[in-house]
Amino acid sequence: DELNMLDAGGGTRYETDLMTACRKRVPEDPVALMGVAAESLRTHRFDQAVELSSLVMAQHRFPVVAGAVMGRGLLETDRFQDLLTWQRGLSDGAETDPEVWMIRGEYQQRFGAATSAARCFWEVLRIDPDHRAANYRLAELLQGLKGTQAAEPFRVRTRQLQELKAINDRAADRGATVSPTIVRSKVELLRRMGRLWEAWGWTRVIARQANPPTWATDLQRELAEEVPRDPPRMVQPARNPANGVDLAEWSTGKWPAGSLAGNGRTQDDQDGWPRFRNDASAAGVEMKYVNGGDPDRPGQQMFEFTGGGVAVLDFDRDGWPDLYFTQGSAWPVDPASTVHTDRLFRNLGDGRFEDVTEEAGLSATGFGQGVTVGDFDGDGWPDLHVGNIGENRLYHNNGDGTFVDTSVAAGVTGDRWTTSSAIADIDGDGVADLYVVNYLSGSDVFTRMCRNFSGRSRMCQPFQFPAAADRLYLGQGDGTFADVTGSAGVDGVGGKGLGLVVAGFDGDSGRLGVFVANDTRANFLYRHGSDSRAGAMSLHENGLVSGAGLNGNGRAEGSMGVAAGDADGDGRLDLFVTNFLDETNT
Repeated sequence: DELNMLDAGGGTRYETDLMTACRKRVPEDPVALMGVAAESLRTHRFDQAVELSSLVMAQHRFPVVAGAVMGRGLLETDRFQDLLTWQRGLSDGAETDPEVWMIRGEYQQRFGAATSAARCFWEVLRIDPDHRAANYRLAELLQGLKGTQAAEPFRVRTRQLQELKAINDRAADRGATVSPTIVRSKVELLRRMGRLWEAWGWTRVIARQANPPTWATDLQRELAEEVPRDPPRMVQPARNPANGVDLAEWSTGKWPAGSLAGNGRTQDDQDGWPRFRNDASAAGVEMKYVNGGDPDRPGQQMFEFTGGGVAVLDFDRDGWPDLYFTQGSAWPVDPASTVHTDRLFRNLGDGRFEDVTEEAGLSATGFGQGVTVGDFDGDGWPDLHVGNIGENRLYHNNGDGTFVDTSVAAGVTGDRWTTSSAIADIDGDGVADLYVVNYLSGSDVFTRMCRNFSGRSRMCQPFQFPAAADRLYLGQGDGTFADVTGSAGVDGVGGKGLGLVVAGFDGDSGRLGVFVANDTRANFLYRHGSDSRAGAMSLHENGLVSGAGLNGNGRAEGSMGVAAGDADGDGRLDLFVTNFLDETNT
Protein backbone atom coordinates (compact mmCIF):
# COMPACT_ATOMS: atom_id res chain seq x y z
CA ASP A 1 0.00 0.00 0.00
CA GLU A 2 2.82 2.41 0.83
CA LEU A 3 4.44 1.78 -2.56
CA ASN A 4 1.14 2.41 -4.31
CA MET A 5 0.78 5.69 -2.42
CA LEU A 6 4.16 6.77 -3.77
CA ASP A 7 2.90 5.89 -7.26
CA ALA A 8 0.07 8.39 -6.83
CA GLY A 9 2.61 11.16 -7.37
CA GLY A 10 0.54 13.89 -5.79
CA GLY A 11 -2.69 12.67 -7.32
CA THR A 12 -4.32 11.82 -4.00
CA ARG A 13 -8.11 11.97 -3.99
CA TYR A 14 -9.89 13.23 -0.91
CA GLU A 15 -12.97 11.64 0.61
CA THR A 16 -15.12 14.60 -0.34
CA ASP A 17 -18.31 13.37 1.30
CA LEU A 18 -16.50 12.70 4.57
CA MET A 19 -14.78 16.08 4.55
CA THR A 20 -18.04 17.86 3.76
CA ALA A 21 -19.82 16.00 6.56
CA CYS A 22 -17.05 16.89 9.01
CA ARG A 23 -17.23 20.53 8.03
CA LYS A 24 -20.99 20.51 8.48
CA ARG A 25 -20.55 19.07 11.96
CA VAL A 26 -17.72 21.43 12.93
CA PRO A 27 -17.72 24.31 10.42
CA GLU A 28 -14.44 25.85 11.59
CA ASP A 29 -12.44 22.62 11.85
CA PRO A 30 -9.18 23.38 9.99
CA VAL A 31 -8.61 19.78 8.87
CA ALA A 32 -12.01 19.56 7.21
CA LEU A 33 -11.64 23.04 5.72
CA MET A 34 -8.23 22.16 4.32
CA GLY A 35 -9.49 18.91 2.82
CA VAL A 36 -12.42 20.56 1.06
CA ALA A 37 -10.17 23.40 -0.10
CA ALA A 38 -7.68 20.99 -1.64
CA GLU A 39 -10.45 19.05 -3.36
CA SER A 40 -11.90 22.33 -4.66
CA LEU A 41 -8.55 23.06 -6.21
CA ARG A 42 -8.46 19.67 -7.92
CA THR A 43 -11.93 20.18 -9.38
CA HIS A 44 -11.07 23.71 -10.60
CA ARG A 45 -13.34 25.51 -8.13
CA PHE A 46 -10.60 28.02 -7.54
CA ASP A 47 -12.62 30.76 -5.84
CA GLN A 48 -13.88 28.28 -3.25
CA ALA A 49 -10.35 26.98 -2.71
CA VAL A 50 -9.16 30.53 -1.99
CA GLU A 51 -12.04 31.21 0.39
CA LEU A 52 -11.60 28.02 2.42
CA SER A 53 -7.81 28.15 2.58
CA SER A 54 -8.01 31.75 3.81
CA LEU A 55 -10.21 30.55 6.69
CA VAL A 56 -7.55 28.00 7.61
CA MET A 57 -4.78 30.59 7.46
CA ALA A 58 -6.82 32.94 9.65
CA GLN A 59 -6.63 30.26 12.34
CA HIS A 60 -2.83 30.11 11.91
CA ARG A 61 -3.09 26.41 11.06
CA PHE A 62 -1.25 24.62 8.24
CA PRO A 63 0.17 27.93 6.96
CA VAL A 64 2.35 26.36 4.26
CA VAL A 65 -0.19 23.93 2.82
CA ALA A 66 -3.05 26.42 3.05
CA GLY A 67 -0.84 29.10 1.55
CA ALA A 68 0.00 26.90 -1.42
CA VAL A 69 -3.67 26.16 -2.07
CA MET A 70 -4.57 29.84 -1.81
CA GLY A 71 -1.73 30.89 -4.10
CA ARG A 72 -2.74 28.39 -6.75
CA GLY A 73 -6.34 29.56 -6.64
CA LEU A 74 -5.30 33.20 -6.98
CA LEU A 75 -2.98 32.46 -9.89
CA GLU A 76 -5.54 30.40 -11.79
CA THR A 77 -8.13 33.18 -11.51
CA ASP A 78 -5.70 35.95 -12.53
CA ARG A 79 -6.05 37.74 -9.18
CA PHE A 80 -2.58 39.17 -9.47
CA GLN A 81 -2.88 42.03 -6.99
CA ASP A 82 -4.09 39.57 -4.36
CA LEU A 83 -1.21 37.31 -5.34
CA LEU A 84 1.26 40.08 -4.53
CA THR A 85 -0.28 40.34 -1.06
CA TRP A 86 -0.09 36.54 -0.76
CA GLN A 87 3.61 36.57 -1.61
CA ARG A 88 4.41 39.15 1.06
CA GLY A 89 2.47 37.24 3.73
CA LEU A 90 4.01 33.77 3.26
CA SER A 91 5.48 32.08 6.32
CA ASP A 92 9.15 31.13 6.58
CA GLY A 93 8.25 27.49 6.00
CA ALA A 94 7.05 28.33 2.49
CA GLU A 95 10.66 28.48 1.32
CA THR A 96 10.85 24.69 1.54
CA ASP A 97 7.50 24.00 -0.14
CA PRO A 98 7.73 22.98 -3.82
CA GLU A 99 4.21 24.16 -4.65
CA VAL A 100 4.92 27.66 -3.40
CA TRP A 101 8.02 27.81 -5.60
CA MET A 102 5.95 26.44 -8.50
CA ILE A 103 3.41 29.25 -8.15
CA ARG A 104 6.22 31.80 -8.03
CA GLY A 105 7.75 30.34 -11.17
CA GLU A 106 4.50 30.32 -13.11
CA TYR A 107 3.83 33.91 -12.07
CA GLN A 108 7.24 35.01 -13.34
CA GLN A 109 6.82 33.00 -16.55
CA ARG A 110 3.46 34.58 -17.33
CA PHE A 111 5.05 37.99 -17.41
CA GLY A 112 8.12 37.12 -19.42
CA ALA A 113 10.71 36.84 -16.65
CA ALA A 114 12.32 33.70 -18.07
CA THR A 115 15.43 33.56 -15.88
CA SER A 116 13.44 34.19 -12.70
CA ALA A 117 10.90 31.55 -13.66
CA ALA A 118 13.71 29.08 -14.35
CA ARG A 119 15.27 29.82 -10.96
CA CYS A 120 11.94 29.15 -9.22
CA PHE A 121 11.39 25.87 -11.07
CA TRP A 122 14.95 24.86 -10.20
CA GLU A 123 14.15 25.49 -6.55
CA VAL A 124 11.10 23.20 -6.91
CA LEU A 125 13.30 20.40 -8.23
CA ARG A 126 15.91 20.80 -5.52
CA ILE A 127 13.10 19.90 -3.10
CA ASP A 128 11.09 17.50 -5.27
CA PRO A 129 13.19 16.09 -8.16
CA ASP A 130 10.19 14.35 -9.72
CA HIS A 131 7.84 17.31 -9.88
CA ARG A 132 6.46 16.75 -13.36
CA ALA A 133 5.46 20.32 -14.19
CA ALA A 134 8.71 21.83 -12.92
CA ASN A 135 10.84 19.42 -14.96
CA TYR A 136 8.86 20.13 -18.10
CA ARG A 137 8.78 23.90 -17.72
CA LEU A 138 12.43 24.15 -16.76
CA ALA A 139 13.42 22.09 -19.81
CA GLU A 140 11.48 24.48 -22.05
CA LEU A 141 13.05 27.56 -20.47
CA LEU A 142 16.60 26.23 -20.46
CA GLN A 143 16.28 25.29 -24.12
CA GLY A 144 15.98 29.00 -24.90
CA LEU A 145 18.29 30.31 -22.19
CA LYS A 146 21.17 27.85 -22.25
CA GLY A 147 20.55 25.47 -25.15
CA THR A 148 19.80 21.79 -25.63
CA GLN A 149 22.61 20.44 -23.45
CA ALA A 150 21.30 22.23 -20.36
CA ALA A 151 17.67 21.36 -21.09
CA GLU A 152 18.13 17.69 -21.95
CA PRO A 153 18.48 16.24 -18.39
CA PHE A 154 15.12 17.75 -17.43
CA ARG A 155 13.57 16.62 -20.71
CA VAL A 156 14.81 13.09 -20.04
CA ARG A 157 13.28 13.25 -16.57
CA THR A 158 9.98 14.36 -18.08
CA ARG A 159 10.03 11.36 -20.42
CA GLN A 160 10.84 9.04 -17.52
CA LEU A 161 7.92 10.39 -15.49
CA GLN A 162 5.63 9.91 -18.47
CA GLU A 163 6.90 6.34 -18.88
CA LEU A 164 6.35 5.67 -15.17
CA LYS A 165 2.77 6.93 -15.48
CA ALA A 166 2.16 4.52 -18.37
CA ILE A 167 3.58 1.61 -16.36
CA ASN A 168 1.40 2.49 -13.37
CA ASP A 169 -1.66 2.66 -15.62
CA ARG A 170 -0.95 -0.85 -16.88
CA ALA A 171 -0.52 -2.04 -13.30
CA ALA A 172 -3.79 -0.42 -12.21
CA ASP A 173 -5.57 -2.25 -15.02
CA ARG A 174 -4.73 -5.54 -13.28
CA GLY A 175 -6.34 -4.51 -9.99
CA ALA A 176 -4.95 -6.34 -6.98
CA THR A 177 -2.96 -8.74 -9.18
CA VAL A 178 0.73 -7.82 -9.16
CA SER A 179 2.35 -8.62 -12.51
CA PRO A 180 6.06 -9.55 -12.26
CA THR A 181 6.58 -8.36 -15.84
CA ILE A 182 5.12 -4.93 -15.15
CA VAL A 183 6.96 -4.65 -11.84
CA ARG A 184 10.26 -5.49 -13.52
CA SER A 185 9.76 -2.62 -15.99
CA LYS A 186 8.96 -0.32 -13.09
CA VAL A 187 11.97 -1.42 -11.03
CA GLU A 188 14.38 -0.90 -13.91
CA LEU A 189 12.97 2.58 -14.55
CA LEU A 190 12.99 3.56 -10.86
CA ARG A 191 16.59 2.43 -10.61
CA ARG A 192 17.59 4.65 -13.54
CA MET A 193 15.76 7.54 -11.88
CA GLY A 194 17.64 7.08 -8.60
CA ARG A 195 14.52 6.04 -6.68
CA LEU A 196 16.33 3.09 -5.14
CA TRP A 197 14.18 2.55 -2.06
CA GLU A 198 11.07 2.17 -4.20
CA ALA A 199 12.87 -0.11 -6.64
CA TRP A 200 14.04 -2.30 -3.75
CA GLY A 201 10.54 -2.34 -2.26
CA TRP A 202 8.96 -3.56 -5.50
CA THR A 203 11.55 -6.31 -5.94
CA ARG A 204 10.76 -7.39 -2.39
CA VAL A 205 7.05 -7.62 -3.27
CA ILE A 206 7.83 -9.99 -6.15
CA ALA A 207 10.57 -11.89 -4.30
CA ARG A 208 8.08 -12.76 -1.53
CA GLN A 209 5.66 -14.39 -3.96
CA ALA A 210 5.53 -18.14 -4.34
CA ASN A 211 8.19 -19.30 -6.81
CA PRO A 212 9.51 -15.80 -7.51
CA PRO A 213 11.45 -15.19 -10.75
CA THR A 214 15.22 -15.21 -10.47
CA TRP A 215 15.52 -11.59 -11.56
CA ALA A 216 13.53 -10.45 -8.52
CA THR A 217 15.77 -12.09 -5.95
CA ASP A 218 18.92 -11.05 -7.81
CA LEU A 219 17.78 -7.44 -8.11
CA GLN A 220 16.70 -7.36 -4.49
CA ARG A 221 20.23 -8.32 -3.41
CA GLU A 222 21.82 -5.77 -5.75
CA LEU A 223 19.55 -2.95 -4.65
CA ALA A 224 20.04 -3.80 -0.99
CA GLU A 225 23.70 -2.90 -1.50
CA GLU A 226 22.87 0.31 -3.39
CA VAL A 227 20.27 1.91 -1.14
CA PRO A 228 21.81 4.38 1.29
CA ARG A 229 21.25 3.65 4.93
CA ASP A 230 21.35 7.22 6.20
CA PRO A 231 19.62 9.43 5.41
CA PRO A 232 16.86 7.80 3.36
CA ARG A 233 16.00 9.82 0.25
CA MET A 234 13.28 9.45 -2.34
CA VAL A 235 15.79 10.29 -5.08
CA GLN A 236 19.54 9.88 -4.81
CA PRO A 237 21.26 13.28 -5.18
CA ALA A 238 23.41 12.11 -8.09
CA ARG A 239 20.25 11.30 -10.09
CA ASN A 240 18.55 14.63 -9.44
CA PRO A 241 18.97 16.73 -12.61
CA ALA A 242 18.71 19.93 -10.55
CA ASN A 243 22.02 19.07 -8.90
CA GLY A 244 23.73 19.12 -12.28
CA VAL A 245 23.14 22.81 -12.92
CA ASP A 246 23.55 25.87 -10.71
CA LEU A 247 20.97 28.61 -11.21
CA ALA A 248 21.49 30.26 -7.82
CA GLU A 249 22.82 33.45 -9.41
CA TRP A 250 19.53 34.06 -11.20
CA SER A 251 17.00 36.21 -9.37
CA THR A 252 13.82 34.67 -8.03
CA GLY A 253 11.95 37.65 -9.46
CA LYS A 254 10.41 40.91 -8.36
CA TRP A 255 7.00 41.30 -6.75
CA PRO A 256 6.42 45.07 -6.66
CA ALA A 257 3.09 46.29 -5.38
CA GLY A 258 0.83 47.81 -8.00
CA SER A 259 2.89 46.49 -10.92
CA LEU A 260 -0.08 44.80 -12.55
CA ALA A 261 -3.23 46.38 -13.82
CA GLY A 262 -6.50 44.73 -12.96
CA ASN A 263 -7.27 41.93 -10.58
CA GLY A 264 -9.12 38.96 -11.97
CA ARG A 265 -11.56 38.39 -14.78
CA THR A 266 -14.68 40.50 -15.05
CA GLN A 267 -17.99 40.27 -16.85
CA ASP A 268 -16.73 42.99 -19.20
CA ASP A 269 -14.32 40.44 -20.65
CA GLN A 270 -17.30 38.60 -22.12
CA ASP A 271 -19.05 41.57 -23.77
CA GLY A 272 -17.61 40.89 -27.20
CA TRP A 273 -18.27 37.15 -27.27
CA PRO A 274 -20.33 35.89 -30.23
CA ARG A 275 -23.62 34.13 -29.64
CA PHE A 276 -24.99 31.16 -31.56
CA ARG A 277 -28.35 29.50 -32.05
CA ASN A 278 -29.14 26.03 -33.39
CA ASP A 279 -30.75 26.32 -36.84
CA ALA A 280 -29.99 22.77 -38.00
CA SER A 281 -33.61 21.65 -38.21
CA ALA A 282 -34.81 24.79 -39.99
CA ALA A 283 -31.90 24.48 -42.44
CA GLY A 284 -32.79 20.88 -43.26
CA VAL A 285 -29.62 19.41 -41.76
CA GLU A 286 -31.16 16.35 -40.11
CA MET A 287 -28.46 13.99 -38.89
CA LYS A 288 -28.06 11.91 -35.73
CA TYR A 289 -24.92 9.87 -35.19
CA VAL A 290 -25.38 6.18 -34.32
CA ASN A 291 -22.55 5.08 -32.02
CA GLY A 292 -23.28 1.35 -31.90
CA GLY A 293 -24.55 1.45 -28.33
CA ASP A 294 -26.95 -1.20 -27.10
CA PRO A 295 -29.38 -0.15 -24.32
CA ASP A 296 -29.68 -3.80 -23.28
CA ARG A 297 -25.93 -4.10 -22.78
CA PRO A 298 -24.54 -2.75 -19.49
CA GLY A 299 -21.69 -0.31 -19.78
CA GLN A 300 -20.11 1.01 -22.95
CA GLN A 301 -17.55 -0.32 -25.38
CA MET A 302 -14.59 1.67 -26.66
CA PHE A 303 -16.01 2.54 -30.07
CA GLU A 304 -19.08 4.24 -28.57
CA PHE A 305 -17.40 7.44 -27.38
CA THR A 306 -15.55 8.86 -30.40
CA GLY A 307 -18.49 10.09 -32.48
CA GLY A 308 -18.28 11.18 -36.10
CA GLY A 309 -16.62 13.87 -38.17
CA VAL A 310 -17.88 16.75 -40.30
CA ALA A 311 -16.37 18.18 -43.49
CA VAL A 312 -17.20 21.52 -45.09
CA LEU A 313 -16.61 21.55 -48.86
CA ASP A 314 -17.99 23.14 -52.01
CA PHE A 315 -18.33 19.81 -53.81
CA ASP A 316 -20.18 21.29 -56.82
CA ARG A 317 -18.17 24.53 -56.92
CA ASP A 318 -21.23 26.76 -56.91
CA GLY A 319 -19.70 29.09 -54.33
CA TRP A 320 -21.72 27.76 -51.36
CA PRO A 321 -20.20 25.54 -48.63
CA ASP A 322 -21.77 22.08 -48.40
CA LEU A 323 -21.66 19.61 -45.48
CA TYR A 324 -20.56 15.98 -45.22
CA PHE A 325 -21.29 13.98 -42.05
CA THR A 326 -19.84 10.55 -41.25
CA GLN A 327 -22.21 8.00 -39.74
CA GLY A 328 -21.64 5.11 -37.38
CA SER A 329 -23.66 1.93 -37.31
CA ALA A 330 -25.34 -0.65 -35.18
CA TRP A 331 -22.73 -3.05 -33.78
CA PRO A 332 -21.48 -5.32 -35.16
CA VAL A 333 -21.40 -3.60 -38.54
CA ASP A 334 -23.48 -5.28 -41.25
CA PRO A 335 -21.86 -4.40 -44.61
CA ALA A 336 -25.09 -5.22 -46.44
CA SER A 337 -27.22 -2.84 -44.37
CA THR A 338 -28.01 0.64 -45.71
CA VAL A 339 -29.97 1.81 -42.67
CA HIS A 340 -27.16 4.07 -41.45
CA THR A 341 -24.90 5.81 -43.99
CA ASP A 342 -22.83 8.97 -44.25
CA ARG A 343 -24.75 12.04 -45.45
CA LEU A 344 -23.95 14.83 -47.93
CA PHE A 345 -26.00 18.04 -47.67
CA ARG A 346 -25.91 20.49 -50.58
CA ASN A 347 -26.15 24.17 -49.70
CA LEU A 348 -29.05 25.75 -51.63
CA GLY A 349 -27.76 29.26 -51.02
CA ASP A 350 -30.80 30.47 -49.09
CA GLY A 351 -29.94 29.14 -45.64
CA ARG A 352 -31.32 25.68 -46.43
CA PHE A 353 -29.62 22.39 -47.31
CA GLU A 354 -30.72 19.40 -49.37
CA ASP A 355 -29.70 15.78 -48.69
CA VAL A 356 -28.09 14.59 -51.95
CA THR A 357 -26.29 11.54 -50.58
CA GLU A 358 -27.81 8.96 -52.92
CA GLU A 359 -27.62 11.20 -55.97
CA ALA A 360 -23.92 11.79 -55.27
CA GLY A 361 -23.19 8.06 -54.97
CA LEU A 362 -22.10 8.30 -51.34
CA SER A 363 -24.41 5.77 -49.68
CA ALA A 364 -21.72 3.22 -48.79
CA THR A 365 -21.86 1.71 -45.30
CA GLY A 366 -19.25 1.48 -42.55
CA PHE A 367 -18.56 2.77 -39.05
CA GLY A 368 -17.54 6.34 -39.87
CA GLN A 369 -15.17 8.40 -37.76
CA GLY A 370 -13.19 11.30 -39.24
CA VAL A 371 -13.40 12.90 -42.69
CA THR A 372 -11.15 15.26 -44.61
CA VAL A 373 -11.35 17.21 -47.86
CA GLY A 374 -8.66 17.68 -50.50
CA ASP A 375 -7.98 17.47 -54.21
CA PHE A 376 -5.87 14.31 -54.20
CA ASP A 377 -5.54 14.03 -58.01
CA GLY A 378 -5.16 17.71 -58.84
CA ASP A 379 -8.17 18.01 -61.14
CA GLY A 380 -9.56 21.04 -59.33
CA TRP A 381 -12.47 19.28 -57.61
CA PRO A 382 -12.56 18.59 -53.84
CA ASP A 383 -12.40 14.89 -52.96
CA LEU A 384 -13.21 13.13 -49.68
CA HIS A 385 -11.30 10.71 -47.47
CA VAL A 386 -13.40 8.98 -44.79
CA GLY A 387 -11.75 7.23 -41.84
CA ASN A 388 -13.64 4.21 -40.53
CA ILE A 389 -13.31 1.41 -38.06
CA GLY A 390 -11.98 -1.03 -40.62
CA GLU A 391 -11.57 -0.09 -44.28
CA ASN A 392 -11.30 3.59 -45.11
CA ARG A 393 -12.76 5.21 -48.22
CA LEU A 394 -11.30 7.67 -50.71
CA TYR A 395 -14.02 9.27 -52.83
CA HIS A 396 -13.04 10.91 -56.12
CA ASN A 397 -15.18 13.89 -57.13
CA ASN A 398 -16.26 13.37 -60.75
CA GLY A 399 -17.09 17.04 -61.22
CA ASP A 400 -20.71 16.35 -62.12
CA GLY A 401 -22.14 16.17 -58.62
CA THR A 402 -21.19 12.52 -58.09
CA PHE A 403 -18.34 10.65 -56.41
CA VAL A 404 -16.73 7.26 -57.00
CA ASP A 405 -14.94 5.11 -54.41
CA THR A 406 -11.29 4.79 -55.49
CA SER A 407 -9.91 3.44 -52.21
CA VAL A 408 -8.70 0.11 -53.55
CA ALA A 409 -7.28 1.50 -56.79
CA ALA A 410 -5.49 4.27 -54.88
CA GLY A 411 -4.03 1.80 -52.36
CA VAL A 412 -5.29 3.50 -49.20
CA THR A 413 -8.03 1.24 -47.82
CA GLY A 414 -6.32 0.42 -44.53
CA ASP A 415 -7.72 -1.98 -41.96
CA ARG A 416 -7.36 -0.16 -38.65
CA TRP A 417 -9.34 2.17 -36.41
CA THR A 418 -8.90 5.47 -38.23
CA THR A 419 -10.11 8.60 -36.46
CA SER A 420 -8.73 11.48 -38.56
CA SER A 421 -6.88 12.14 -41.80
CA ALA A 422 -5.54 14.97 -43.94
CA ILE A 423 -4.87 15.43 -47.65
CA ALA A 424 -1.92 17.79 -48.21
CA ASP A 425 1.38 18.04 -50.07
CA ILE A 426 3.57 17.01 -47.16
CA ASP A 427 6.75 16.27 -49.13
CA GLY A 428 6.52 19.42 -51.27
CA ASP A 429 6.61 17.77 -54.69
CA GLY A 430 3.38 19.35 -55.93
CA VAL A 431 1.32 16.17 -55.49
CA ALA A 432 -1.15 15.68 -52.63
CA ASP A 433 -0.28 13.14 -49.93
CA LEU A 434 -2.40 11.47 -47.25
CA TYR A 435 -1.72 11.24 -43.51
CA VAL A 436 -3.99 8.83 -41.62
CA VAL A 437 -4.35 8.97 -37.82
CA ASN A 438 -5.15 5.65 -36.15
CA TYR A 439 -6.29 5.06 -32.58
CA LEU A 440 -6.29 1.73 -30.71
CA SER A 441 -5.61 -1.89 -31.63
CA GLY A 442 -5.72 -5.30 -29.98
CA SER A 443 -7.77 -8.43 -30.52
CA ASP A 444 -10.36 -7.39 -27.94
CA VAL A 445 -10.48 -3.62 -28.47
CA PHE A 446 -14.06 -3.82 -29.79
CA THR A 447 -15.34 -6.49 -27.40
CA ARG A 448 -13.66 -5.98 -24.05
CA MET A 449 -15.78 -4.61 -21.21
CA CYS A 450 -14.14 -3.38 -18.02
CA ARG A 451 -15.51 -3.02 -14.51
CA ASN A 452 -15.27 -0.34 -11.87
CA PHE A 453 -14.33 -0.90 -8.23
CA SER A 454 -17.88 -1.92 -7.38
CA GLY A 455 -17.94 -4.55 -10.12
CA ARG A 456 -20.26 -2.69 -12.50
CA SER A 457 -19.53 -2.73 -16.23
CA ARG A 458 -17.92 0.40 -17.62
CA MET A 459 -16.00 1.57 -20.64
CA CYS A 460 -12.33 0.62 -20.66
CA GLN A 461 -9.50 3.16 -20.75
CA PRO A 462 -7.17 3.90 -23.69
CA PHE A 463 -4.10 2.77 -21.75
CA GLN A 464 -5.57 -0.74 -21.59
CA PHE A 465 -5.02 -1.27 -25.33
CA PRO A 466 -2.04 -1.00 -27.68
CA ALA A 467 -1.83 1.95 -30.03
CA ALA A 468 -2.59 1.60 -33.73
CA ALA A 469 0.27 3.24 -35.64
CA ASP A 470 -0.49 6.10 -38.02
CA ARG A 471 0.10 5.76 -41.78
CA LEU A 472 1.67 8.14 -44.28
CA TYR A 473 0.93 7.76 -48.00
CA LEU A 474 2.77 9.77 -50.65
CA GLY A 475 0.86 10.69 -53.81
CA GLN A 476 2.42 9.28 -56.98
CA GLY A 477 0.87 11.78 -59.37
CA ASP A 478 -1.37 9.25 -61.08
CA GLY A 479 -4.15 8.96 -58.48
CA THR A 480 -2.35 6.27 -56.47
CA PHE A 481 -0.38 6.40 -53.24
CA ALA A 482 2.68 4.65 -51.80
CA ASP A 483 2.85 3.76 -48.11
CA VAL A 484 6.10 5.33 -46.85
CA THR A 485 5.25 5.20 -43.16
CA GLY A 486 8.37 3.36 -42.09
CA SER A 487 10.90 4.99 -44.40
CA ALA A 488 9.62 8.48 -43.56
CA GLY A 489 10.11 7.97 -39.81
CA VAL A 490 6.46 7.65 -38.76
CA ASP A 491 6.07 3.90 -38.22
CA GLY A 492 6.33 2.31 -34.78
CA VAL A 493 5.39 5.37 -32.73
CA GLY A 494 2.29 4.49 -30.72
CA GLY A 495 0.26 7.63 -30.25
CA LYS A 496 -3.44 6.70 -30.00
CA GLY A 497 -4.34 9.67 -32.17
CA LEU A 498 -7.67 11.46 -32.41
CA GLY A 499 -6.99 14.90 -33.94
CA LEU A 500 -4.80 16.17 -36.77
CA VAL A 501 -3.52 19.39 -38.34
CA VAL A 502 -1.13 19.60 -41.30
CA ALA A 503 0.24 23.12 -41.65
CA GLY A 504 3.32 25.29 -42.10
CA PHE A 505 4.54 25.33 -38.52
CA ASP A 506 8.00 26.50 -39.58
CA GLY A 507 6.95 29.84 -41.02
CA ASP A 508 8.38 30.60 -44.44
CA SER A 509 10.24 27.31 -44.87
CA GLY A 510 7.66 26.14 -47.41
CA ARG A 511 7.43 22.74 -45.73
CA LEU A 512 4.36 21.36 -44.04
CA GLY A 513 4.51 19.77 -40.60
CA VAL A 514 2.11 17.30 -39.01
CA PHE A 515 0.58 17.72 -35.54
CA VAL A 516 -1.32 14.76 -34.06
CA ALA A 517 -3.40 15.10 -30.89
CA ASN A 518 -2.98 11.83 -28.97
CA ASP A 519 -5.16 10.33 -26.26
CA THR A 520 -3.24 9.80 -22.98
CA ARG A 521 0.07 9.90 -24.86
CA ALA A 522 2.33 12.80 -25.74
CA ASN A 523 1.19 14.62 -28.87
CA PHE A 524 3.26 14.33 -32.06
CA LEU A 525 4.74 17.18 -34.03
CA TYR A 526 6.50 15.89 -37.14
CA ARG A 527 8.88 18.24 -38.89
CA HIS A 528 11.12 17.67 -41.88
CA GLY A 529 14.65 16.66 -41.06
CA SER A 530 17.70 18.19 -42.68
CA ASP A 531 17.99 15.03 -44.78
CA SER A 532 14.50 15.45 -46.31
CA ARG A 533 14.58 15.83 -50.06
CA ALA A 534 12.24 15.06 -52.95
CA GLY A 535 11.61 11.33 -53.14
CA ALA A 536 13.21 10.55 -49.78
CA MET A 537 11.24 12.43 -47.15
CA SER A 538 12.38 12.16 -43.55
CA LEU A 539 10.15 13.33 -40.71
CA HIS A 540 11.36 13.80 -37.15
CA GLU A 541 8.99 13.76 -34.17
CA ASN A 542 9.80 16.60 -31.79
CA GLY A 543 6.56 17.30 -29.95
CA LEU A 544 8.22 17.25 -26.55
CA VAL A 545 11.18 19.38 -27.61
CA SER A 546 8.93 21.94 -29.29
CA GLY A 547 6.57 22.26 -26.31
CA ALA A 548 3.58 20.79 -28.16
CA GLY A 549 3.79 17.27 -26.72
CA LEU A 550 2.37 17.78 -23.22
CA ASN A 551 0.27 20.30 -21.36
CA GLY A 552 1.81 23.17 -19.43
CA ASN A 553 2.32 20.91 -16.41
CA GLY A 554 4.18 18.24 -18.35
CA ARG A 555 1.29 15.79 -18.50
CA ALA A 556 -0.07 13.86 -21.44
CA GLU A 557 -3.83 14.31 -21.54
CA GLY A 558 -6.78 12.94 -23.48
CA SER A 559 -6.11 15.20 -26.46
CA MET A 560 -8.93 15.11 -28.98
CA GLY A 561 -9.93 18.20 -30.94
CA VAL A 562 -7.32 20.55 -32.38
CA ALA A 563 -7.50 23.92 -34.12
CA ALA A 564 -4.73 26.01 -35.69
CA GLY A 565 -4.54 29.77 -36.19
CA ASP A 566 -2.62 32.90 -35.26
CA ALA A 567 -4.21 33.41 -31.84
CA ASP A 568 -1.95 36.25 -30.69
CA GLY A 569 -1.45 38.05 -34.00
CA ASP A 570 2.32 37.60 -34.13
CA GLY A 571 2.30 36.07 -37.61
CA ARG A 572 3.04 32.56 -36.36
CA LEU A 573 0.73 29.57 -36.25
CA ASP A 574 -0.62 28.54 -32.84
CA LEU A 575 -2.44 25.39 -31.73
CA PHE A 576 -5.43 24.94 -29.43
CA VAL A 577 -6.07 21.40 -28.20
CA THR A 578 -9.20 20.29 -26.36
CA ASN A 579 -8.81 17.42 -23.93
CA PHE A 580 -10.91 15.02 -21.88
CA LEU A 581 -13.14 15.59 -18.86
CA ASP A 582 -11.52 17.49 -15.96
CA GLU A 583 -8.38 18.15 -17.99
CA THR A 584 -6.90 21.40 -19.24
CA ASN A 585 -7.42 22.68 -22.76
CA THR A 586 -4.01 23.63 -24.07
